[in-house]
Amino acid sequence: TSLLRGKTDYAELEYRIIDRQGRIKWVLDQINVERNNGVVTLSGSLKDITVKRELWKLAEESERKIRHITKTIPGVIFQMIRSKDGREWFKYLNKESEMLEIKDGLLQSNISVFWEKIIPEDRLAVKEALHHSEIHLARFDSSFRVMNGDKVEWYRAVSEPEWLEEEKRTIWTGIIMDTTEQRQLLEEL
Repeated sequence: TSLLRGKTDYAELEYRIIDRQGRIKWVLDQINVERNNGVVTLSGSLKDITVKRELWKLAEESERKIRHITKTIPGVIFQMIRSKDGREWFKYLNKESEMLEIKDGLLQSNISVFWEKIIPEDRLAVKEALHHSEIHLARFDSSFRVMNGDKVEWYRAVSEPEWLEEEKRTIWTGIIMDTTEQRQLLEEL
Protein backbone atom coordinates (compact mmCIF):
# COMPACT_ATOMS: atom_id res chain seq x y z
CA THR A 1 0.00 0.00 0.00
CA SER A 2 2.84 2.46 0.70
CA LEU A 3 3.99 1.66 -2.83
CA LEU A 4 0.71 2.86 -4.34
CA ARG A 5 0.47 5.89 -2.04
CA GLY A 6 3.72 7.22 -3.47
CA LYS A 7 5.86 6.72 -0.37
CA THR A 8 8.26 4.44 -2.25
CA ASP A 9 9.04 3.55 -5.87
CA TYR A 10 10.25 -0.01 -5.34
CA ALA A 11 9.15 -3.02 -3.33
CA GLU A 12 10.03 -6.68 -2.91
CA LEU A 13 7.54 -9.25 -1.70
CA GLU A 14 7.99 -12.97 -1.07
CA TYR A 15 4.96 -15.19 -1.14
CA ARG A 16 3.69 -18.57 -2.30
CA ILE A 17 1.80 -19.36 -5.47
CA ILE A 18 0.41 -22.51 -7.01
CA ASP A 19 1.91 -23.27 -10.43
CA ARG A 20 0.14 -24.89 -13.40
CA GLN A 21 1.05 -28.38 -12.17
CA GLY A 22 -0.52 -27.65 -8.76
CA ARG A 23 2.81 -27.34 -6.93
CA ILE A 24 3.35 -24.66 -4.32
CA LYS A 25 6.23 -22.33 -5.24
CA TRP A 26 7.87 -19.46 -3.42
CA VAL A 27 8.36 -16.36 -5.54
CA LEU A 28 10.12 -13.04 -5.18
CA ASP A 29 7.99 -10.26 -6.64
CA GLN A 30 10.04 -7.15 -7.49
CA ILE A 31 7.84 -4.17 -8.25
CA ASN A 32 8.77 -0.77 -9.72
CA VAL A 33 6.42 2.19 -9.78
CA GLU A 34 6.56 5.01 -12.31
CA ARG A 35 4.43 8.11 -11.90
CA ASN A 36 3.86 10.41 -14.87
CA ASN A 37 1.17 13.13 -14.98
CA GLY A 38 -1.07 11.32 -12.50
CA VAL A 39 -0.69 7.96 -14.28
CA VAL A 40 0.81 5.19 -12.14
CA THR A 41 2.54 2.37 -14.02
CA LEU A 42 3.61 -0.80 -12.25
CA SER A 43 6.28 -3.05 -13.71
CA GLY A 44 8.13 -5.91 -12.16
CA SER A 45 9.21 -9.50 -12.24
CA LEU A 46 8.54 -12.76 -10.48
CA LYS A 47 11.45 -15.01 -9.62
CA ASP A 48 11.11 -18.60 -8.40
CA ILE A 49 12.95 -18.77 -5.05
CA THR A 50 11.57 -22.12 -3.92
CA VAL A 51 15.00 -23.81 -3.83
CA LYS A 52 16.49 -20.86 -1.93
CA ARG A 53 13.68 -20.98 0.67
CA GLU A 54 14.00 -24.77 1.03
CA LEU A 55 17.78 -24.47 1.52
CA TRP A 56 17.24 -21.72 4.08
CA LYS A 57 14.77 -23.96 5.94
CA LEU A 58 17.25 -26.87 5.89
CA ALA A 59 20.03 -24.59 7.16
CA GLU A 60 17.81 -23.37 10.00
CA GLU A 61 16.94 -26.96 10.94
CA SER A 62 20.62 -27.99 10.87
CA GLU A 63 21.56 -25.03 13.04
CA ARG A 64 18.81 -25.93 15.53
CA LYS A 65 20.06 -29.54 15.70
CA ILE A 66 23.67 -28.44 16.20
CA ARG A 67 22.65 -26.03 18.97
CA HIS A 68 20.76 -28.85 20.68
CA ILE A 69 23.67 -31.29 20.35
CA THR A 70 26.26 -28.81 21.63
CA LYS A 71 23.98 -27.97 24.55
CA THR A 72 23.83 -31.60 25.67
CA ILE A 73 27.53 -32.48 25.34
CA PRO A 74 29.26 -32.49 28.74
CA GLY A 75 32.06 -30.12 27.90
CA VAL A 76 33.03 -26.92 26.17
CA ILE A 77 33.01 -27.26 22.40
CA PHE A 78 35.36 -24.72 20.91
CA GLN A 79 37.13 -23.37 17.88
CA MET A 80 40.41 -21.63 18.61
CA ILE A 81 42.42 -19.74 16.03
CA ARG A 82 46.10 -18.86 15.98
CA SER A 83 47.33 -16.54 13.25
CA LYS A 84 50.78 -16.77 11.71
CA ASP A 85 51.89 -13.78 13.84
CA GLY A 86 50.94 -15.65 17.05
CA ARG A 87 47.65 -13.93 17.92
CA GLU A 88 45.08 -16.32 19.41
CA TRP A 89 41.35 -16.15 20.00
CA PHE A 90 38.32 -18.37 20.45
CA LYS A 91 36.06 -18.19 17.43
CA TYR A 92 33.38 -20.36 19.03
CA LEU A 93 32.54 -21.54 22.56
CA ASN A 94 29.29 -23.26 23.39
CA LYS A 95 29.28 -22.73 27.16
CA GLU A 96 32.39 -21.12 28.50
CA SER A 97 31.28 -19.81 31.86
CA GLU A 98 29.71 -22.91 33.37
CA MET A 99 32.84 -25.04 33.48
CA LEU A 100 35.67 -22.55 33.63
CA GLU A 101 33.87 -20.04 35.87
CA ILE A 102 34.56 -17.15 33.51
CA LYS A 103 32.07 -14.37 32.74
CA ASP A 104 30.13 -14.89 29.50
CA GLY A 105 31.81 -13.24 26.53
CA LEU A 106 35.08 -12.50 28.35
CA LEU A 107 36.85 -15.62 27.13
CA GLN A 108 36.07 -14.97 23.46
CA SER A 109 37.32 -11.41 23.65
CA ASN A 110 40.39 -12.14 25.80
CA ILE A 111 42.07 -15.57 25.49
CA SER A 112 44.64 -14.64 28.13
CA VAL A 113 41.86 -15.23 30.69
CA PHE A 114 41.93 -18.91 29.64
CA TRP A 115 45.72 -19.20 29.87
CA GLU A 116 45.73 -17.52 33.30
CA LYS A 117 43.20 -20.04 34.64
CA ILE A 118 45.63 -22.91 33.96
CA ILE A 119 47.98 -23.62 36.88
CA PRO A 120 51.43 -22.22 35.98
CA GLU A 121 53.12 -25.64 36.30
CA ASP A 122 50.81 -27.01 33.57
CA ARG A 123 50.60 -23.94 31.33
CA LEU A 124 53.93 -24.44 29.53
CA ALA A 125 53.18 -28.10 28.74
CA VAL A 126 49.78 -27.17 27.29
CA LYS A 127 51.30 -24.41 25.14
CA GLU A 128 54.05 -26.78 23.93
CA ALA A 129 51.47 -29.44 23.03
CA LEU A 130 49.48 -26.82 21.13
CA HIS A 131 52.62 -25.68 19.29
CA HIS A 132 53.44 -29.30 18.34
CA SER A 133 49.88 -29.74 17.10
CA GLU A 134 50.17 -26.61 14.97
CA ILE A 135 53.57 -27.47 13.45
CA HIS A 136 52.68 -31.10 12.62
CA LEU A 137 48.92 -30.60 12.13
CA ALA A 138 48.50 -33.40 14.66
CA ARG A 139 45.73 -33.94 17.19
CA PHE A 140 46.01 -31.76 20.28
CA ASP A 141 45.35 -33.76 23.45
CA SER A 142 46.38 -32.23 26.76
CA SER A 143 45.37 -32.54 30.40
CA PHE A 144 45.82 -29.65 32.78
CA ARG A 145 44.73 -28.24 36.11
CA VAL A 146 42.69 -25.08 36.64
CA MET A 147 42.13 -23.09 39.83
CA ASN A 148 38.43 -22.36 40.31
CA GLY A 149 38.09 -20.43 43.53
CA ASP A 150 39.96 -22.44 46.16
CA LYS A 151 39.66 -25.81 44.42
CA VAL A 152 41.82 -27.47 41.77
CA GLU A 153 39.97 -29.03 38.83
CA TRP A 154 41.36 -31.25 36.07
CA TYR A 155 40.49 -30.71 32.43
CA ARG A 156 41.32 -32.45 29.19
CA ALA A 157 41.31 -30.64 25.86
CA VAL A 158 41.17 -32.62 22.61
CA SER A 159 41.02 -31.00 19.19
CA GLU A 160 41.97 -31.37 15.55
CA PRO A 161 43.94 -28.62 13.83
CA GLU A 162 43.40 -27.38 10.31
CA TRP A 163 45.66 -24.98 8.41
CA LEU A 164 43.67 -22.32 6.57
CA GLU A 165 45.99 -21.36 3.72
CA GLU A 166 44.04 -18.35 2.47
CA GLU A 167 43.81 -16.85 5.96
CA LYS A 168 47.33 -17.96 7.01
CA ARG A 169 46.17 -19.36 10.33
CA THR A 170 45.47 -22.57 12.18
CA ILE A 171 42.06 -23.42 13.60
CA TRP A 172 41.47 -26.12 16.20
CA THR A 173 38.00 -27.60 16.62
CA GLY A 174 37.52 -29.65 19.75
CA ILE A 175 36.22 -30.10 23.25
CA ILE A 176 37.39 -29.29 26.78
CA MET A 177 36.08 -31.77 29.35
CA ASP A 178 36.10 -31.66 33.15
CA THR A 179 37.97 -34.83 34.22
CA THR A 180 38.19 -34.03 37.95
CA GLU A 181 35.92 -36.91 39.03
CA GLN A 182 37.82 -39.46 36.90
CA ARG A 183 41.14 -38.23 38.39
CA GLN A 184 39.76 -38.55 41.92
CA LEU A 185 38.51 -42.10 41.23
CA LEU A 186 41.94 -43.09 39.85
CA GLU A 187 43.66 -41.66 42.91
CA GLU A 188 41.33 -43.62 45.21
CA LEU A 189 42.22 -46.89 43.46
